[in-house]
Amino acid sequence: SVQNWNGGASDEARARKQLEFASQTQKLLEDTGVPHAILPGNDDNLAGGDVGETSVYNDYFGPERYHALAASESWKAAGAQYHPWKEGDNQNSYNLFSAGGQDFVTVNLGYDVTPEEAQWASSVLKQYSTRNAIITHAYHAYSSSPDGRGTKLSHDGEIINDLVIADNPNVALVLSGHERGVSIMVRKDVGSAGHNVAELLAD
Repeated sequence: SVQNWNGGASDEARARKQLEFASQTQKLLEDTGVPHAILPGNDDNLAGGDVGETSVYNDYFGPERYHALAASESWKAAGAQYHPWKEGDNQNSYNLFSAGGQDFVTVNLGYDVTPEEAQWASSVLKQYSTRNAIITHAYHAYSSSPDGRGTKLSHDGEIINDLVIADNPNVALVLSGHERGVSIMVRKDVGSAGHNVAELLAD
């Protein structure tokens, strides 16, 4: 995330300048061939105010960029796939990959999740219910404890917990950003008995 919309909705020139820099920087990772995922934070999508196929974010990090990466030999070797939530819109996406003899699905949700987006995420997890699932999003607030343990839900935490995580027992890991700080916790019996989820925040 870059502070590209700090000037408000009228400051599109600033947003484009900084997204161009972010795009060039992201290419360093892409050139390694390592499969990865990306999502827009609040400073990338105007806190949920600039979304959809025509958003500024999609001009720089749209689906065509990640379809091309997924077609590379390194992604294929890892069994990695990329899928946007809607044609032409990379506000949300999911990835499939395999590692260590295990199959995974990663669901990547942009800032300010709507009920439609949460329901889409849940449908993906149900479609791939036999895969270990990872959620990436602005989900946790930072911990005030010296060891980083103990926290509360952040901006989109409640909707993701209730509509996505609690209803899908294959979710094993939640990775969060956005909040300035860290937190770590393992929640037990999330939504159903035996559904334990490791949850981490690092910003």
